Amino acid sequence: MKTRTASALVVAALVTFPFLSGCASKDNTQSAASAPGAPVGIVAHRGASYDAPENTIAAQKLAWEQGADAVETDIYLTKDGKIIALHDKTTNRTTGKKLTPSKSTLAELRALDAGSWKSSKYAGEKIPTLDEQLALIPSGKRMFIEIKVGPEIVPELVRCLAKAGAGKHNITFISFNYDALKAAHEALPEIPAQYLKGYRDPAKRKPGYVQPTIDEVIKEAKTANFTGLDLQATWPLSKADVKRIKDAGLELHVWTVDDPTLGRHWVELGTMSITTNRPAYLRKELKL
Repeated sequence: MKTRTASALVVAALVTFPFLSGCASKDNTQSAASAPGAPVGIVAHRGASYDAPENTIAAQKLAWEQGADAVETDIYLTKDGKIIALHDKTTNRTTGKKLTPSKSTLAELRALDAGSWKSSKYAGEKIPTLDEQLALIPSGKRMFIEIKVGPEIVPELVRCLAKAGAGKHNITFISFNYDALKAAHEALPEIPAQYLKGYRDPAKRKPGYVQPTIDEVIKEAKTANFTGLDLQATWPLSKADVKRIKDAGLELHVWTVDDPTLGRHWVELGTMSITTNRPAYLRKELKL
């Protein structure tokens, strides 16, 4: 058997998992990757976060080792204008010390231990910068960047991506924050932008909360010219709902799925990717 070149391997990966190529078009027409029967990508939620401390370099590297097609990360802007990876509004849960990114410098945040809470073997793991994370994306792989704050982060986000040579070939923007996602997509319209939307169980909804319908979410996404939806796995979608999403020219992605039965359900519905804390396990169970 002839040895394939690195470039050939990358091309093969893009054909196998079209979502890795950033194939969503500017006019928001339906991509081939969202067609029935297209392969489903595995996105590592905050890295391989079941086994390693979330949103760290260790978790990101392990995700690639476990065969993830993409890594999802969450970003905040520090007091001194740098972008770090962190999920919560403060560092308390993952470091034991409560700092707020917008009120703390990069040096203050980097002094924290972001690994020991998970396991002593990860003691000393640092909160990474986005620059560090981007530098570690392998060829043919992708990073889903969740914007956790407002549009004020966009200029530094653009700078980070330009510095790393990152773009539509290896980056997807995601966010619950409509204005931030819209600003990022307007600044870099060639990069796919997926609108995150959760679904609350009716029995757990607080008084006054109104759950948007899937048609309302589709309308919001189309108004901003987003390329797709990234939905919580609790959404009770039917195949007819999925058809409306795709007929609107939007991709469908789902989060966060660790249970194989739930994963199979979303594969059958036609999701383009599944975000999971356990990339190797879920890929094996779903035979992807």
